[in-house]
Amino acid sequence: MALGYLPLRAGGPFCTQILADYGADVIKIEQRSIGVGDAILKREWASTYRLVEQDDTRSWRTDGEHELWKAGNKELSAYFSTINRNKRSVTLDLKSGRGQQVLLELVKRADVVIDNFIPGKLDELNIGYDRLRQVNPTVIHASISGYGQTGPYAKRAGYDVIAAAEGGLLHITGEPSGRPMKPGVGLTDMCTGLYTHGAILAALHSRNVTGKGQQVDTSLFETQVSLLANVAMSWLNCGQEARRWGTAHPSIVPYDCFRTSDSWFVVGAVNDRQFRKLCALLGRAELGDDERFLDNDGRVRNRGKLNKILDELFSERSTDEWMAVFEGSGMPYGPINTMKKVFEHPQTMARGMVETVGDESAVSGEVKVLGSTGFVATELIRQAISHKRVTSVVALGRRETPVPANVADGADASKLKSVVCNDFENYSDDVKKELSGADGCIWTIGVTPSKLKEMSFEQATKVSREYAVNCIKTMSGQLRGAASTPLRFIYMSGSGAVRDPAEKPWILGDFCVMRGDAESRIIEYGKRSDGSVESGVAKPGLIDAPGKMGMVKQFVVGIGRAFIGLPLIDVRVISAALLDQAVNGLEKDTLLNEDLIRIGQRALDSGKAQG
Repeated sequence: MALGYLPLRAGGPFCTQILADYGADVIKIEQRSIGVGDAILKREWASTYRLVEQDDTRSWRTDGEHELWKAGNKELSAYFSTINRNKRSVTLDLKSGRGQQVLLELVKRADVVIDNFIPGKLDELNIGYDRLRQVNPTVIHASISGYGQTGPYAKRAGYDVIAAAEGGLLHITGEPSGRPMKPGVGLTDMCTGLYTHGAILAALHSRNVTGKGQQVDTSLFETQVSLLANVAMSWLNCGQEARRWGTAHPSIVPYDCFRTSDSWFVVGAVNDRQFRKLCALLGRAELGDDERFLDNDGRVRNRGKLNKILDELFSERSTDEWMAVFEGSGMPYGPINTMKKVFEHPQTMARGMVETVGDESAVSGEVKVLGSTGFVATELIRQAISHKRVTSVVALGRRETPVPANVADGADASKLKSVVCNDFENYSDDVKKELSGADGCIWTIGVTPSKLKEMSFEQATKVSREYAVNCIKTMSGQLRGAASTPLRFIYMSGSGAVRDPAEKPWILGDFCVMRGDAESRIIEYGKRSDGSVESGVAKPGLIDAPGKMGMVKQFVVGIGRAFIGLPLIDVRVISAALLDQAVNGLEKDTLLNEDLIRIGQRALDSGKAQG
């Protein structure tokens, strides 16, 4: 579990959001003004309490954004939602004894505590690192500040644009003859979050080896100075003062954007071979043999002359025409895209970078978010439509289910039928008709701990337990013709669910017991069916999706067990295991993470998952 204190603006929330995406249970502690400071002790479903005057970013809305949210809602903004998904929230008065008592109770069970206070503030409140490690000697305490815990500027407040200014980024960003420019997003904030999340993972790995916690100190200023990279090296070693280059590169030519007949085109040639290829694509192969441009040193010296030639050549065609010329050439190139084009980009869609999630605060009842949700169901469909023994796949959901991207060769997309269901408590006759004749069901609908803040306990129970129980009852009551096998129903739960209320954990206790009760009901239904229904439960740990988060995700896989105490499983492996059991029959009624890994890996190795 990770705890995040206010005032977390962007670096801290971005850091904790990454950890939450990895599977950590992140509790965001926000400032309390009135009311609900000790809500988390009164009722563990603190996320259902109304939050009062907390994180400032909840109200950071662009002009016109109010149309997205329901009237009267002042708790959410697109900005806040960008960096706070998958978290729970509670408000505390950290100046009060009661608020500090609640905090320390949480710290006892936390792996990581993250704060964004001015250095020394937590010590003044007697809740600094020394106090935290008294109650939890192995805790990792990560602090994000403007300038770091030491030095003459340590006590200064800092924001992204201030660090970008003092750290040199604004000095080197913008057109050569123009004013300093800020990047379009909070780059310094975000990079500080990335640095901090990496430092936390390293600290957790160290704790796994040594058994000791530690303090992590990161700052916006240090992050920004470190990001000066080659510009800093040129100053430190050559005394070369930096300047603004626009989109050009100080030491590589050409590496820039060029105006076409209708917009812009970006291209980079970082060596002589690429430059000659670029000249050939532009229809001016002789430029590659021009003595002025033979090597990069010459091209840098004659930057102005070369760019004038390139500007004239690129202006002769449209961006789309140049895209067609460069396609398949092996040259790095691309257009400058608007937001519309970014999110219509085939690679954006192929990588599943946008998802639609329910949100009762929005006028439409849903919002689109960056990231990925529901990836187990997506991978299940991807494998199922390639499986020779699967003749059809019915995807039941509240919205249309598309054919997954990057399906295997030989996949039959016609097997997939998307069925929109608006009422999971009372199926319509049309939905029942689609479910009739099914030989199996893999139930992946449920509420994850990170989604609890979006609904009440009663709603979470309905989605995670009642919907599943209703489905198995409905499906078992449909005609299946001359079926030779029982209906196989697999309920995907989680490793933290407990069937014995006496084993209720302190954190998320009611939720874990509720999920355990759902497991018991599903299994018991199968036992009472006289052999017509074979039911079971899958209890995976942290589900890893390779390729979704790049190389850094592979690192967290290596230390995930130490980080959040959960076993790990690859999304492809769990999907193969669930599909194998639905097709071939259940080995037992409860499949633990190690069972799923064994079955899924066996299926993948033998090729059964792909048919």
